[in-house]
Amino acid sequence: MNRWTRRERLAAAGALTAESEGTIRLSNGIRSSFRMQELIVGKSWKWAGPFLWLTVHYDHQFSSKSPEETEVRFVLDGDGFGAGFFGRVFAAIYARNLDRAIPRSISIQRSIVRSA
Repeated sequence: MNRWTRRERLAAAGALTAESEGTIRLSNGIRSSFRMQELIVGKSWKWAGPFLWLTVHYDHQFSSKSPEETEVRFVLDGDGFGAGFFGRVFAAIYARNLDRAIPRSISIQRSIVRSA
């Protein structure tokens, strides 16, 4: 979990499926639901949900760089009222948050591996 997300919840526990749904509650109190749009196991998964006046589409694309290394690409798209303006603002904030969260996540994962 990151500091801007207060809670994430999948409607059904377990692995992601083509029918997965969930909710995210941000630390500022905003809540959003999401639903799986496409799942290609080991390759990508896409989900979409409302955020303010937009529908935000998240695409998580995975590619193997080596047997021990995977690259993840996050592709965001949005539609709805003000998507041209709010989409750019949302993308800038999201990119900044990812730039901070990913190095922290890698550091945590490395410390777990070292302690195992």
